[in-house]
Amino acid sequence: MDNKTSNAQIKATRNYERTHPERVTYTTARRKAFNFLNANPKSKVGQSINIFKDEYISDLEELKRQTIDKLNLLKTNKGR
Repeated sequence: MDNKTSNAQIKATRNYERTHPERVTYTTARRKAFNFLNANPKSKVGQSINIFKDEYISDLEELKRQTIDKLNLLKTNKGR
């Protein structure tokens, strides 16, 4: 068998994705955010970050500001 994942597991995964679309959307977005923060230096993203280091730093600072603002809104129940 060429595929390491069994057909049953693939079917179960697709069924979960179909029956839990909101959770899949949330975890996909979360994974992308964490990957942006913790990119492997040898990956394409990590190599691009190295090339655009100043822009990456600026983006991280902006993400930090927006994260703090969002946390403050959520903690005061004014945010989504």
